[in-house]
Amino acid sequence: MLFRHNRLEPLDLFDSTDYESTNYVTSYLDILENDGLSMDIKMIDVFNDSVITTRDLFMRNDSILYLVCRINELDCAECTNYAISKFLELDSIGQKVFTPIIIGTFDNYTAFSQFVPQKNLGCYYSESLHLPVEGRHKPYYFVMDSSMKVYDIFVPNRNFIQLTKTYFDLVTEKWTKIQ
Repeated sequence: MLFRHNRLEPLDLFDSTDYESTNYVTSYLDILENDGLSMDIKMIDVFNDSVITTRDLFMRNDSILYLVCRINELDCAECTNYAISKFLELDSIGQKVFTPIIIGTFDNYTAFSQFVPQKNLGCYYSESLHLPVEGRHKPYYFVMDSSMKVYDIFVPNRNFIQLTKTYFDLVTEKWTKIQ
């Protein structure tokens, strides 16, 4: 049972005034709904203009871990800009553990390629990832391994900036131990 601020008063999950608690519960539900789901989809490699599948990402090395930033042109613009800026701040230790990529949905992949600030980052266009979290209409991150399963999903929230850094630190530590 969740309690509000260390008091013995139960948390009302539908109380919109307790935004922080609602954010934690929503994050937990995102994990339950999406963790372990398979993501075998077709994508367009934005910079090479070629069609690939998620399986193709692992053709040369099946021990790679991808840290994915998922964005959609229809999502909140501020949220998308925030998610990408934080994603690009991934520290050097995180970059040794993960290969960071962005999977986006834009009106066309040319517009997407102009939106992405770093050309040395893997960028892929896909209409949908067919994950329940897509219904939230917010950018999100997740880890994908060679089984093409989704792990450690996280929807960043610009109102809780420290949580994004904590997320990157925790997934980096976790997957460093697993490898």
